[in-house]
Amino acid sequence: MISIDLYDLDGKQSGKADLPDEYFAGKIVKHLLHDVVRAEEAAGRQGNAKTKCRGEVRGGGKKPHKQKGTGRARAGSTRSPLWRSGGITFGPQPRQYKVKVNKKERRIALTSALTARAQEERIVGLNSYTLDAPKTQTMAAFLSNFSGSKKPLLVYTNEDQNLVKSTTNIKNAKIASWNAISTRSVLVADLLILTPSAIAAINAFSENTAADQSTDAQPVVENGGGEA
Repeated sequence: MISIDLYDLDGKQSGKADLPDEYFAGKIVKHLLHDVVRAEEAAGRQGNAKTKCRGEVRGGGKKPHKQKGTGRARAGSTRSPLWRSGGITFGPQPRQYKVKVNKKERRIALTSALTARAQEERIVGLNSYTLDAPKTQTMAAFLSNFSGSKKPLLVYTNEDQNLVKSTTNIKNAKIASWNAISTRSVLVADLLILTPSAIAAINAFSENTAADQSTDAQPVVENGGGEA
């Protein structure tokens, strides 16, 4: 288990919290970081740019002038790509930018990103807090204690809605649910802030995963195998 510092909303350090080595002390695989971030950015592209070729542009059915005798270049349609208002040659067409990445590779990349931030000591936690209503000023004052951070990322659960609403109006501050965090968001952020419920959820998920794996690893004993 690795330890991170806990802070109160007034910016005072108030303890430590443990995070599982499974996600925060793994091996950093740089080429998977590149592949997964590339896939996540590609998934954000709409791919709906569209131009019309000469067969799709309205009009142009009549030959603009006779073939010979005018001194002009021969032409069969005013919608040729050579003409103004004509079709577009080799223009963009709707397409998919999706890049396939396996689930295991995504998990390794996310672990690599979290490990890198943990090694740089850019992960902190919030201690128990009381926030009865959204208060942007309170969250902004808390973030001001980390003067070197310009792109913080708040990792939350559904129990932290007031804290989330207090963060969304702060410039360059981002939010991410603990179970939907992306590799790119971790790498872009220069400070990860984990809420108390997010820390508990991550530790519980790690324990459940370890328990499931140990159950699967147990040998199966068949009935009826008496002594010889």
